[in-house]
Amino acid sequence: MSNTLYQEDFYAWTQQQAAKLRAGLGAGLDFENIAESAFPATNPFSLAQALDKAYWPD
Repeated sequence: MSNTLYQEDFYAWTQQQAAKLRAGLGAGLDFENIAESAFPATNPFSLAQALDKAYWPD
């Protein structure tokens, strides 16, 4: 991972990512860091579980 806005100014990065989401610019999103922020590697809850609808109770 290169030195990015995510590492330099986390708050500004979150605002940038939110603006891209609101604008529907999925291709410009920083998916690697979004996933790490939402589901850190030390968290036993995996991204695969979060995305798997079968994991969630009705």
